[in-house]
Amino acid sequence: MIKLWDLSYDHDAGRACELAQGFAALLDQHAEG
Repeated sequence: MIKLWDLSYDHDAGRACELAQGFAALLDQHAEG
């Protein structure tokens, strides 16, 4: 899996990616629960 945060990006794009990753993780936990 490609780690988007390892690529070159500006601060806003990096933060957006981190938020998306965290949101996806929450959805996964909710689905499992």
